[in-house]
Amino acid sequence: MSFHSLLNESCTVRIATVSTDTTTGYGGAVSYTDTPSVPCNIQQASTSEAVEFGKRTGRTTYTGFFAYGTGPQAPKDRVTWRNRSLECVGYPKDPAGDLHHEETTLAEPVNV
Repeated sequence: MSFHSLLNESCTVRIATVSTDTTTGYGGAVSYTDTPSVPCNIQQASTSEAVEFGKRTGRTTYTGFFAYGTGPQAPKDRVTWRNRSLECVGYPKDPAGDLHHEETTLAEPVNV
């Protein structure tokens, strides 16, 4: 079975572009370029729960598998999958080192 046959779902990859605020020189507005129907396989990796300001908050993280270069490439990039908006956490990893596929950590805030 090939790796690409395991990419049995699809998602929309949203690549972020951050404009520079001309007054401050820092990052300003974020706009997205969408690429729909990107083959992927996304699996839940972990959940965490904490108390912030007297309220319970949680976060679920996922591992997204994509063909090399087709997934989110940097923090602020997003993936829309199964009606969920997931944010890219860090940069994609190429575990085999052969430009074959990428594994990306994605996160979704959870209200508990």
